[in-house]
Amino acid sequence: MQNLNDSLYTIQKINLSGGLVDFPVYCQGKKIVYLQGTATITIKIDDMTRSPITFIEKTKYTGDFQKFYVTASANETILLGIFENSNADIDYPSSSSDATGSTQCDTNQIAVDDTATIILPAESAGIKESEVTNTGDNIIYIGGSGVTISDGHRLMPDESKSFSFYSGDLYGICDTGLTSSVSYFKAV
Repeated sequence: MQNLNDSLYTIQKINLSGGLVDFPVYCQGKKIVYLQGTATITIKIDDMTRSPITFIEKTKYTGDFQKFYVTASANETILLGIFENSNADIDYPSSSSDATGSTQCDTNQIAVDDTATIILPAESAGIKESEVTNTGDNIIYIGGSGVTISDGHRLMPDESKSFSFYSGDLYGICDTGLTSSVSYFKAV
């Protein structure tokens, strides 16, 4: 559980596979926000007797729940924010210069190869919370601008690493001749 603008939340990373039907997510809260992904999904709340809710990126559902069920036909990884406070909100600025309010979220996916690649650039306002996930098939080593496979922190496929209040650039690199991809979520 993390804290964003005094609202407790969790990030649920769900790897969708074609034909995923009523995948249970056991997480209670008062608001669900579809943070990252391009797939259209449907969510059924609690006992599944209510009508399914169709979600695309940035869709929100507000109401008490103990669990929910996800159905999708796409193959991708999505991120859902689960908030304990129904008044919690996230701004989605079209660019960092449009950001207003005290907390905005940003997501992106980046290709990483055998040359140090910037994953998260240094921010003048600082990052409150961020999470980096290896969404590719090969190991990514993360660290500063001079990161190598010998001294970087190993990030295995489907593994995530969370950071709080970091400053400076975060880079990633793969072993010689290999590539992978990484996604990030950050709150500034």
